Amino acid sequence: MIDARKTWTERMSLSAIRKYNTENATYSYKSAILLEALYRAYKVLGDERIFRFVKDMLDHYVPEDGVVRTYDLEAYSMDQVRMGNIMLSIYDLTGEKKYKTAVDMFMQQLKTQPRTPSGGFWHKKGYPNQMWLDGLYMQAPFRVGYCLRFGGLKECLDDTIMQFELVYEKTLDRNTGLLRHAWDESCKMPWCESDGRSQEVWARALGWYVMALADLLEMIPDTPENSDYRSRFTKIARTLAPVLLTFQDKESGMWWQVMDKAGVGANYLETSATSMFVYFLAKMNRMGLLDDSFRKAAQIGFDGMTEREVTCGDDGELFLHNTCKSAGLGVAPEGTVYRPADFKYYTEGEERVTDNLHGVSPFISAALELEFPAQLNSARYVLKKGDDISKVLAENAGKAAVEYFLRNKHQEWEEYRRQVTPYELGKYLQRL
Repeated sequence: MIDARKTWTERMSLSAIRKYNTENATYSYKSAILLEALYRAYKVLGDERIFRFVKDMLDHYVPEDGVVRTYDLEAYSMDQVRMGNIMLSIYDLTGEKKYKTAVDMFMQQLKTQPRTPSGGFWHKKGYPNQMWLDGLYMQAPFRVGYCLRFGGLKECLDDTIMQFELVYEKTLDRNTGLLRHAWDESCKMPWCESDGRSQEVWARALGWYVMALADLLEMIPDTPENSDYRSRFTKIARTLAPVLLTFQDKESGMWWQVMDKAGVGANYLETSATSMFVYFLAKMNRMGLLDDSFRKAAQIGFDGMTEREVTCGDDGELFLHNTCKSAGLGVAPEGTVYRPADFKYYTEGEERVTDNLHGVSPFISAALELEFPAQLNSARYVLKKGDDISKVLAENAGKAAVEYFLRNKHQEWEEYRRQVTPYELGKYLQRL
């Protein structure tokens, strides 16, 4: 039984670990974003069941030799390297060498990834000279995270911001301010217009892109040497944020599958993109990069989604509906279906499903941003005389917020120098 009084974060996380396993969440970017969302949730909630699920799944994908099951470097697929992001986090935590072996392989792929004439990564080997918005999310946060830990950050950031700006320029719909799904620099694909842009604004594609912006701005150190990179990423994010609000559905607070064609034909309000935009807007506000009006819009979107598209089973398990199962452009990977990437394709050519990982994972991340902003904020809170430690813990636990108290008042702090969760800190304070 999942307690209906718990937060959306906890309820959806516990629902997810009951539903998914190595059979229905095989090695893919979809599984990667689930594990990332759950690991973030664990760090706030402290529920060991969630962590065990993440570690067990990751250990299934990454055997002891570090050679990832089903990974194919020669496919040069952006999608396959996304799992590196959670591997870096678990490597930080455990020091297990197999994760370093795996992420080194991913970086080797990116070093030799084919590029368009303008310098952007191909989305996959099978999609020559094509850049998809999806691909920026799949590789950039992992790549920057790797270089933060192991060196080469400046060169990485030079290339990463170039690719984000390139894709923004080449996919921009100047009539709406939104970004189209993809760009073919060769202008040869049947799905593209004369300038190489695809025809439609697919909401989830833009969702991937803006989530990547928020994640990168959280990762890149706020130091003088990085100020130019941060300002350029922030400029793109602040340009897109008000455009998202322009296309937010006024009645539901959600976003449409094809963003600029509200209510047309078979178009529908879609839950993965809504979750992604909520995450982006709330996270940018938490980091102080967007004002509170954007957080309000995020909350309206989340509330509309939970009211309309989330149902609860008898045992408290949650179900998220109306998620686009998948979407792409051109010949599908199995080579049997051609995806024209027109309006009819996005609205009728792909299934609308329940509990798809494209939706559940960003839903958890969005819920975290709305429900636990203080716990996610790494800014220090220095305790003042007369502060209520229980209140401070509730609002700031798990971060440097309570470090001053623990380090200066209790010698046992040395045992707790690693980053701990609110749950662990709570247990520690109860012993004092």
